[in-house]
Amino acid sequence: MYELNLGIRAHDMNENEFEKVLHNMNKFGLKHTQLAPFKQFSNEIKSINQLSPGFANKIRHQLEDAKIDIGVLGCYINMVHLEDEIRNEELKKFFGCLRLARNFGATLVGTETGSVGNGYTIENYTESSFERMIESILIMIKEAEKWGITIGIEPGINHPLHTIEKTEKLLERVTSNNLQLILDPVNLLHADNYQNQVYVTEQAIQRLGDRVAVFHLKDYVMENGKVKFVPLGQGIMDIKPILRYAKYERPNIQISLEETKEFHLEESLKYIFNEYEKV
Repeated sequence: MYELNLGIRAHDMNENEFEKVLHNMNKFGLKHTQLAPFKQFSNEIKSINQLSPGFANKIRHQLEDAKIDIGVLGCYINMVHLEDEIRNEELKKFFGCLRLARNFGATLVGTETGSVGNGYTIENYTESSFERMIESILIMIKEAEKWGITIGIEPGINHPLHTIEKTEKLLERVTSNNLQLILDPVNLLHADNYQNQVYVTEQAIQRLGDRVAVFHLKDYVMENGKVKFVPLGQGIMDIKPILRYAKYERPNIQISLEETKEFHLEESLKYIFNEYEKV
């Protein structure tokens, strides 16, 4: 039996001042964060060109003082955009985060795969979109290996990487150990499979678990046939398969709360620990 290792996205906390964010995370007993510099520091950092080693070092020192780790350095890009010029700019942004990851104190930079259109389209499900994704990830991995940093790819509905099977195919095609997964089972659910959510979650863990670096934990309800995110404990997501895996099979694996704002944290954490006691 292992201890539950919980964190949260920094931008889900109420405070704007980063030291206050970390103070409040400590207050709730959270141990790590998913830090998205372009969201968390949007007033200071408008582009990758403004992100300096000195700024990243300052943030690392604040994290160290608070004894909070970065589980994921979030740099969510659109790696499959059909315009090469735009895709190249997105990759450049990601390369910058890889270069500065250790200055931040991070070893994993995370992203989803994006969309070939403006917004989401069924074209994301085509083989050509999947191949464009593979092409980008191979380029990204080559850069990650230079810096000794891990890339965390997050599968999600409406993206080229949207099923367990597609994710297995990705891991077969890109064999580098610098490629790991960020697994959010809610991102694999839709109107046709949400009633089998436990099976979907258990299959994802069974088939992908050894490549999962971080879990995302969130809740949802179905509204007009679509998944709508709600604070943890207020929806219909069964989180026990993830908690069971963390409790008995993966010591201290990082689990990051998503879509649960600080206002709901106390209630949501009680819910999580109650569920943890049941498994």
